[in-house]
Amino acid sequence: MFELSNIFLALIAIINLGLLFFVFFQTKRSPTSASFSFFTFFVSLWAVSILFFQLTENLLHALYFMKLAYFSALLIAAGYYYFSIVFPENYPPSRAQKLYIILLPVSVSVLLFFPHFLTREVIVYPWGKSVILGSLEYLVFFVLFLGFFIGGIVRQRRKLKK
Repeated sequence: MFELSNIFLALIAIINLGLLFFVFFQTKRSPTSASFSFFTFFVSLWAVSILFFQLTENLLHALYFMKLAYFSALLIAAGYYYFSIVFPENYPPSRAQKLYIILLPVSVSVLLFFPHFLTREVIVYPWGKSVILGSLEYLVFFVLFLGFFIGGIVRQRRKLKK
């Protein structure tokens, strides 16, 4: 029932929700605090969705929890990219950057909730559940996810050099 991995997922969710409430309610409103709050919210949602995926015995529910996990993961990456734009200068992103950060993940995220997009089915093994993924959809997800993270890392490294 509550294995060590489930305990860690619950702790990740609780710690990130704590950070979210601390940063969002205890600091002044700024693009940096908003982006960090966005990021921590989706880390929490990702951890909770993985936890529920592991705990549920209903395979349809498990499939939708895994879709929610991929949705959250994509928005974690987008949140990190947004954070890399606004931190540490605290300047909001340009209109083009906002469109990139919002439209790409939202487009893929909407597709995630169509049947058989990315997550095809859940298979139960003696050791636990696994998800069968669509190859092309996973490639689209992976490229977008990686693009946001690499873009954020490159942006932060450039800022660090300055």
